[in-house]
Amino acid sequence: MKQKRCSYVGYYLPKRKIYKVFRSIIRRAVRPIVGIILVIILCGSYLVLPGPWVGSLSQFFKSNPSLTPDGFYVRDRREFITRYRLDPSTNGSTIFREFLLYGGIDNMEDFPELSGILNLFAAGIPGSYRHRAAVLCPGFRTVIGVTVSTDVEEFKTKDAVVFGMMPKMLAGNLATLVNKLPPVGQTWVYFSTESPFRALRWVKDLRLAKLKYHKLMTYNADSDIPFSFGKTVSNETSGSLRRVLSKQNYAKGKNRLIAWMASNCEEIFWPRNEFVERIRELVRVDTYGRCGAIDCLPRGSEQCKKLLGQYKFYLALANTECRDYITETFWDTSLQHGILPVVGGAPRQDFERVAPRNSFIHIGDFPSIKELVDYLLLLDRNDAMYNKYFEWKLTTRVETHFPPKPELFCSILPHQTDASSIVVPKVKELGNSSWFKMCRHKVDISSAVRVRARVIDNNFDNWTPWRQQK
Repeated sequence: MKQKRCSYVGYYLPKRKIYKVFRSIIRRAVRPIVGIILVIILCGSYLVLPGPWVGSLSQFFKSNPSLTPDGFYVRDRREFITRYRLDPSTNGSTIFREFLLYGGIDNMEDFPELSGILNLFAAGIPGSYRHRAAVLCPGFRTVIGVTVSTDVEEFKTKDAVVFGMMPKMLAGNLATLVNKLPPVGQTWVYFSTESPFRALRWVKDLRLAKLKYHKLMTYNADSDIPFSFGKTVSNETSGSLRRVLSKQNYAKGKNRLIAWMASNCEEIFWPRNEFVERIRELVRVDTYGRCGAIDCLPRGSEQCKKLLGQYKFYLALANTECRDYITETFWDTSLQHGILPVVGGAPRQDFERVAPRNSFIHIGDFPSIKELVDYLLLLDRNDAMYNKYFEWKLTTRVETHFPPKPELFCSILPHQTDASSIVVPKVKELGNSSWFKMCRHKVDISSAVRVRARVIDNNFDNWTPWRQQK
């Protein structure tokens, strides 16, 4: 019997032959393509996805001989030695530590000030991040493996756990966390660049005060590991440069008077908005950002800071009245860019302790807003008086530390303990810390959770600036 044939572009092929042709095409083309796609998916899952998928892939890589027994890639050791030009013989003496950063990558993206930390976990593919990254601390001959997670089971393998960098991730988890105690040899650190009022505003749970910790790392000067937004550094200049600087007129080219820039319009804990409005009733104030009438994009960019350099005065007003809460608007936006800051938030003596001498005007020095405005107008008319506030540049300079960089984890190392330590550090509660207690008003639910800017502003007539502490 003759086989039926199929016509195809002028040729006649048996059905069996057609099947063989298609099978050959699949073997030679489709299968390799599918294989490549699967490899890409698996690699992407390892780099991007949290949870059990990454866990199972991690188990595979842990069996890879390129990993050392402590879980670090051999190339991490090589990079450490090469980058800091150490003697290769130090390879064996390099210390490896494991830190857990309590939070999530998604939440870190919500905080622009954490961009430096977030970039540490960048996986090379836009929008994708590693679950774990390495921080090199050459001064301590140490490499820190930093993992981002809220899984309490991951605590077990860590040398330190850092809470508070992403306070929103504590919401809903405090019931579990406040009942946990750190195991012997593990150090718990609470980190914050925000006031306790704002942290509690995000968490909405007063049990935050019961959170355990060993070491406090905040802007407060009494912290175990102080993290300031900036500092004053001695900078003795040569005679010729000193003469040039002494003749500089810092009022020259500044054709605008007062600027204020803010993006936080509601999570503030004194009548800041109303205070600015009262100044605007007496003199022109150009307001930028979400809380103002003028926008400058991208916010926080050098372009915006140079724009502010056209002003003689900048309202550097923190969102909370807390001791030592002197933010980047004072150090970076004002002093670094040659603007005279008008400050509020912390009391005067806190500024005097850390700022260059005679470098600011404190709102608490004036009995009324009118007297403050009159003084600013006097300085505007008198260049000699205005320049007195910049004489500090002859002998000092300022350094900024904000936003935080990955190297901040290195500052935890001297405070870390291990299971072999003779002295076991005391476990403390956050509510008893200097950071939590050293604000002008008591931190409680009514002040930190239910309050809004418009509610506080209604109490402006009952408010006075935080004046010099006796």
